[in-house]
This record gives sequence, C-alpha cells and structure tokens, in this order.
Amino acid sequence: MSADKNEKNEYEFIKEEVIPKKRKKVRKILLPLVMTIFMAMLFGVVAAATFVISEPVFFKFLNRKEEAREPIIFPTVLPDDTTDDNGVNGKDNMVNNKRPTPTVTPVNDDDQNDDNHNNDDQSDNDQIDNDQKDSDQKDNGKVIINTIDADIDDLIMMSEAVKEIADEVSKSIVTVTCIRSGNDIFGGSIETRDETSGLILVDDGKELYILVSMDRVMDTSSIKVKLSEADIVDAVLLDYETEVNLAVITISINDIPQLLLDNMKPAIFGSSYLTNVGSPIIALGCPNGNVGSMDYGIITSKDSPKYITDYKLDLFNTGIKDSEDGDGYIVNLKGQVIGIITRTLKDDHNEDINTAISISRLNPLIARMINRKSHIYCGVVAVDLTEEARVEHQVANGIYVSSVRADSPAFDAGIKGGDIIMSVDNKSVLNTIGFFNIISDYEPGSDVSIKIKRTSGTTAKEMELKVTLAARGR
Repeated sequence: MSADKNEKNEYEFIKEEVIPKKRKKVRKILLPLVMTIFMAMLFGVVAAATFVISEPVFFKFLNRKEEAREPIIFPTVLPDDTTDDNGVNGKDNMVNNKRPTPTVTPVNDDDQNDDNHNNDDQSDNDQIDNDQKDSDQKDNGKVIINTIDADIDDLIMMSEAVKEIADEVSKSIVTVTCIRSGNDIFGGSIETRDETSGLILVDDGKELYILVSMDRVMDTSSIKVKLSEADIVDAVLLDYETEVNLAVITISINDIPQLLLDNMKPAIFGSSYLTNVGSPIIALGCPNGNVGSMDYGIITSKDSPKYITDYKLDLFNTGIKDSEDGDGYIVNLKGQVIGIITRTLKDDHNEDINTAISISRLNPLIARMINRKSHIYCGVVAVDLTEEARVEHQVANGIYVSSVRADSPAFDAGIKGGDIIMSVDNKSVLNTIGFFNIISDYEPGSDVSIKIKRTSGTTAKEMELKVTLAARGR
C-alpha cells in the first residue's frame, strides 16, 4: 500500500510539474508574437497617416525656393529679328528713325525771277534784310562750333566725372577667388588661388547671381567671393555656357553683412545696338589682368558677327590694349554695361585689341543660366544669307549651314554643311537669331520638321528632315 502511495505521489509530481511548464512556454512564444504583429500594424497605420498629412508640408518646404523665385527676364528684343510694314528690318528702321532723310522742295525758275523783280522796288533796308535772309538760308544746316579755352582744371573735372561713373558701377562688381588643390613635385599638397572679377546680375532676396568667366571657376575645389579683406563667403557654381566662356555663380545673402549688402547692387544693362564707333567707354573689373583695374577709350569697330552653335553673337572692339589675363565689363558713360570682355572669341587679327561681346546678344544666354532652363540643341553653326546668296540659291529666306556638330540632333537627322535651313515646322527662318528663337519654344525630346535646300550635290533639291531636339550638354 505504501508502494502504491509512492507511485501515486510520483505520478502526481510529474503531472503538476511538466504539464504547466508546456503551457507557459507556448504562452511565452505567442504573446510576443501577437504583440509584434499588433505593433507593426499600428506603426504602419500611424506612419501612413503621418505621411499623408505631412507630405504636402514637407514638399512645400523642400521646394519653397523654386516656387518663390520668379523667372529672371532680361531685355532680349533683337532689332534685326522683326520687320516693319515696309519690310525694313528693325535695325535698319532704328537707324532710319535716328537719321531721317531730309526732303528737298524744288523751286520754279519763273517764280524765282518774279520774286527777284518785285524785290527791286524795295528799300535799301529791305534789300539788306533780304540779303541777310539769303545768307542765313545758305548757312542753314551748317554746324557752328564755338571754341573755348580749356585748362588742366577742366581735364581734372572730366577725370573725376569718369571716376564717379566707375565708382557707381563698381558697386556691382565683386572679386571672385578660385581655389584649386594639387600636389607638388614631391607629392606634397599645394593650393593655388586665382582671382578675377564678377558682375552682380540679380538679387532675388535670397541669393546674388554673379557672372564670371567660366574657365576661371571650372575644376576648382572651392569658389569664394571676397567682399572685403575680412569678409569672404562661399559661392556655388550654378550654370555655365562653354562656347561663350561664361558662368553664373551664387552666394547666399545671409552670408553677407548688412553694411556691405547695402553698398551692393545688380548691374544696369544698356543696349549694344545704340552704341556707335567713336563712343567713349570705360572698362572695369580686371581689363589689364589686375583685379580692380580700370581703363577707358572708345569703340573702334562694331557689329562683327560671331556664329556659334544655333546662335549668333555680335562683337565690338575698343581702343583699350588687351591683356591675355584680362576679364571685365565695358560700360558707357551712363553707367550701363554694354559688353563683356572676351578672351576666347576674338579674331586672330585682333589679338592685341580689347574685344567684347555685345550684351544685347548675351542676354538670352544669361537668362537661361540664371533660370537653369534647358539649353535646347539642334547642333548647327549657320550664317545669315546675304541678298546675293539668296538670289544665287533661289531662296526667299534661310540660313546657310557652315558646319554640323558631331553626334548632334542635326547630325543624326542628316543635315550637312552647305544645306540651307528654310523653315522649322512651317515657320520661316529669316536669320540665325530667328532660328534660335524658333527652336527655343520647344522642349528637349521634341520632334520638328526642318525644311532644307541641299546645295552640295550636282543638283540643288529641297528636303524635309525630322530632327529630335535635345538638351545641350554644357
């Protein structure tokens, strides 16, 4: 009996200790699993709700700069792109308006004799008056020049007036320092600094946009803008145009002390079309290679076309001696910027002459850089047709393709040198600027139909080619 009792106790011991232990183990596994699943579901619901609510707020915050900044619009009216009702282009019309052609009224000989006969009966005093009137009529149209005695004080006064203009424009010019890192011949680290001038283009309330020579700021480790000896701020390369060797950099207004900011302003742009040979000009920036230098002279020649890809620039020369390290800006006596000094587009026979790009032609390219707008690209270098060329090739309008860029949309479409582009999507092409304006209305990837006349073969023939415009790599 005692043995049965012991067996019963042993059995009850096993029952009490083993069975409950299995239940706790299952509960320990299931409870965390259920809680994990529940928390995951709860987290997903909360995350989804948070994302839906906060996404518009974060999107607006992250993109507030692009939404707030209005497109920068420069004056880009090009006189020779339009024609008046008489078929005279804008530039010719502007000249005609400035210099009206005088009209001459013929005088009948009989009437003149009758007048002279009647005048014989007049008194001596009247005759003297008539003689004086005839003398005045003969002198009509002559320019009377009054001479004055000038001395050194007048020269000083003129120099001070020019200096005042330069000082006012200098508020729009800053010093840009370009830093490059490298190694010396022993493998040690070195840092080189190159200084040039920059022109303030726009103040949008958040940043200053500054125009600078592209080759100065490319491949640099950092770009700085020197506002004073103690104030140097970081700059960011925004965009650039390789063919004109120009770039736009930006600096944050928050980095500029208010006292200095109050003495800075965007440059005022004039019209290059209103300049004439002989007009006095001032060169600022670093025209002789030294930052902060200044020179003055006159415009010695103008309206020299320079054809680049899909576009045409106008160059003008000045009487200022050129420097191979010179950069800067040509200003008229109103303090308006009318040209940007170029080192890369000048002709070989003008190596020692200071050459500038007319600002009126540069305005569309500058606006594109500031607004980061896609640079539409066809890929032709074309020249305007003269009247003789239009007659020779029997076309009413068009531009002559002198070369085609390799691997460009025009090259892929089959356009060749010697072709005459007459229209784009049935829009007549009058000149190179007109061609640029037409294709600028399209977005990269757009297909256009370009009508050409091929003159390179034995027989000239007209063709329609499909061209897919692209965004041009800088």
